[in-house]
Amino acid sequence: MQSRILKLGLLAVLLTTALSISIFSSCKEKDENPTTPKPTPQLEFSEWKLTKFVDVQNQTSICPNPTDEDCFFLRFELNKRIFIRSSVNNISGDYVINTENSYFKFENLVGTEIAEVYDGNLFVECINNVSNYSISNNTLRLYYNNYQNYLEFEKRIPITN
Repeated sequence: MQSRILKLGLLAVLLTTALSISIFSSCKEKDENPTTPKPTPQLEFSEWKLTKFVDVQNQTSICPNPTDEDCFFLRFELNKRIFIRSSVNNISGDYVINTENSYFKFENLVGTEIAEVYDGNLFVECINNVSNYSISNNTLRLYYNNYQNYLEFEKRIPITN
């Protein structure tokens, strides 16, 4: 009788173990939780130099003028702060970014008010109208005009003023 109880107990333990293994092995881990937001692209402490103004519809682009290294760049700083250099002016403010829908906007921009030269006015106008972005490798594109135009920047090692 005691041997039969031991056999039944052993059988119960084996069945419980087998069932547990099959339950745990059938559970699949989700690759990505759709409610988890995508990480913000690493923009803080990066600097980007404007390389061209692009017209998507006409498939044309122009290089910014003047071509000086200290013109037409963005410096992303801590706490979503931005420093912008146009052709002659320094502009600072904030930026808002949403990785879910590629939304991007500059806000609270203030700066010096020296008359812009060459493509300076165009650059400032474009910056004020940016609505979306994309980042690929070392290229940042800031879109405006419903994706019909964008500013293309290349990442660079920050220079000191």
